[in-house]
Amino acid sequence: MDALKKLDEIEQISDQEEVPGLTSDDASKASPIELRRRSTKSREYWHADTIPLGKTWNHMKDAFVIVDDFTRMSFVYPIKDKSQHSVAAALAEHFLQQWPTPTGIKDINFFINRTVLRSDRGTVFINSFVHDLCERLDCSVEY
Repeated sequence: MDALKKLDEIEQISDQEEVPGLTSDDASKASPIELRRRSTKSREYWHADTIPLGKTWNHMKDAFVIVDDFTRMSFVYPIKDKSQHSVAAALAEHFLQQWPTPTGIKDINFFINRTVLRSDRGTVFINSFVHDLCERLDCSVEY
């Protein structure tokens, strides 16, 4: 039992160290869930970004990378350019393939937790195409 308490203390300390600008007094008052939100199941939180590619045989200039927060599984989709249309299309393709399994009672399907897309504040993610797609798929966007 003491080993479990010690592991909990270590985890709380590591959570507190990862928050920039947090003083030790603030960290002792805040619970670990307030310090950093974690995914509790796969396909709940996704981290997304784009990266440039070198010369490729099919003339793809960039790649859309999305990572599952829980499993750390990465998915890479080549895109022709870093436009809002290309990113929204790759995001739609990804969510149609990797959408969480619905749970329900007697033919009533609902998602217990909403899907959250986290990204940097890049213009490829802050646009009407991505927001409309996320709204249609009941996905919230965080930056």
